[in-house]
Amino acid sequence: MIYLPTYANLVGGLDRSSGFVGSILSSIAYCIGVPVFAAISDRIGRKPFLIGAAVCFLLFTYPLLSMLAVPSLSFATFAFVAIVGAVFVSLNNAVLGTVFAELFPTRVRTSGIGIPYAVCAAIFGGTAPAAATWLQEIGGPLYIALYVMLVCAITLATHIVLTPETRGRSLD
Repeated sequence: MIYLPTYANLVGGLDRSSGFVGSILSSIAYCIGVPVFAAISDRIGRKPFLIGAAVCFLLFTYPLLSMLAVPSLSFATFAFVAIVGAVFVSLNNAVLGTVFAELFPTRVRTSGIGIPYAVCAAIFGGTAPAAATWLQEIGGPLYIALYVMLVCAITLATHIVLTPETRGRSLD
């Protein structure tokens, strides 16, 4: 969500002010999506949202990024891509904190969540803009999409095989 306006500017020529406005709209969609999806997850479980977010990114990353890589990118197209992406992120983030808390007993919850999350955020989140720029230079949206799709495939396999459903679990 942070790098998307810059990416749209670099590949589609979207002006920065349009990117800023589109980011505001996508942030609003995210802020609406998180509590709505979190409330639904209290009824149907967390795992469907984790799997759903991974599937959405796996299937739609390339088409969405390709929509941005056109000359004279329109604001409407950028806003659509940004909002759809924000909804996909909110599917995941609506339940992620809760899943983390429900996976670990109270006595190890802080270190059990904090250390792996910080390491992964530094490795993947910290390098994402540089990796996206490099992948765009060598192969365009397809290479960026393949990178995201690989991460999503690993995430999807992990969620299906290893992640238990945590809804209703005691936090003690």
